[in-house]
Amino acid sequence: MLDLIFSFFLTATLLFFFGGVSLLIYCTPVIITFSGVWRENTKAGSACIRWGPGTICINPGYNGLQAVFKIKRTELYQVPLQRPSGGDEVQAEIPTSSEEKESEQDLRRMIPFISLIKKIIPLIFAHIRIERITGSVRFGAGDPVSTGLVYGYYQALAPVCMFFCSAVLIPVFDQLTFEADLTGGFRIVYPVGLIVRSLRRLLPDILPFLTSGYLCSW
Repeated sequence: MLDLIFSFFLTATLLFFFGGVSLLIYCTPVIITFSGVWRENTKAGSACIRWGPGTICINPGYNGLQAVFKIKRTELYQVPLQRPSGGDEVQAEIPTSSEEKESEQDLRRMIPFISLIKKIIPLIFAHIRIERITGSVRFGAGDPVSTGLVYGYYQALAPVCMFFCSAVLIPVFDQLTFEADLTGGFRIVYPVGLIVRSLRRLLPDILPFLTSGYLCSW
């Protein structure tokens, strides 16, 4: 009798534990934040992707772009993504005709996947929630008419986007310019659900490529 009760409680505990972990994984959103400055003499920015306690940030530094992996606020390690400009210059290789043909063939192979991307775009928008975007943008199209047209569109859309966007557009009518200082982000709610729904929608179209060996020809 005691063995039966122990087995029952052990099974219930395991089910409760794995069910809670599965629910936690399903409900944890992916939060993507960004900040950037784009000016004549200053171009800088960073982006972070956070899921639960783990965070990946891409930051510019003295040694070029760096991918920083963190748990909470504790930095684990860095991975260089791009070397800084300058130093030894490497002569660019001129592509041969065969390389150009291969690139054209690669582009043609990607054409069937465009329809697949169109199918998951509505799912992506259904799972995205935009966080508040703040900052300012100085914009000038080079002539007053085009700049005024863009500024008019901004004034028309500003009341609609005021719940998540408070960025200010400053028109410059007498010159061609673009300067921005923006901070914001968005979150993907139920990312696991997005992956499952995307696979369910795309698998019927991907299976013919798998069975025909189309992907193996890459």
